[in-house]
Amino acid sequence: MENIKGIIFDVDGTLIEWKTTILLPGVKEWFEREAKKYKISFCSNQGGVGCHYWMKEGNWGDYTTLPDEASVENTMESINTQLGGNYPWFTCYAYISTRGKPAPTPSHVTHWMQEWDLAYRKPEPTMLLLAACSLKLLPDEIMVVGDREEDHKAAQRAGMAFMWADDFFNEGEW
Repeated sequence: MENIKGIIFDVDGTLIEWKTTILLPGVKEWFEREAKKYKISFCSNQGGVGCHYWMKEGNWGDYTTLPDEASVENTMESINTQLGGNYPWFTCYAYISTRGKPAPTPSHVTHWMQEWDLAYRKPEPTMLLLAACSLKLLPDEIMVVGDREEDHKAAQRAGMAFMWADDFFNEGEW
């Protein structure tokens, strides 16, 4: 682990409780103790946004229970504020149903945006590789910390080390 210069964190279930801005145990303490040693970024699938617009434009279901881009931005800003940083973050809004059906791109997206591209969604490595570029690090200098198999697969595909969030925040000084 001595060659690790950067860490990319998943968000929901890794840094915060699902659908909240409440930091999980150990997160704030780790950032206070260790964050200055690394370049840090956040990468998160936020498919609820894609589902929100699919429901709204299709006039089915209660889309108001799902986030939109503004609420995701507010969440990311809240995390940065709570952790005392200005960490870059990357999100994918594309949604894939449990049956594997992708949601259509919403009508307000009038030109190509990576956030709405399925190739940008984890487990694809694209989002992680763009975060690595923003940190000016090579993939083998980065560890991804996540809580889902999509995070693990994306890290493998990107050529990055991986650690499960529970292990990372419970190991203390790793």
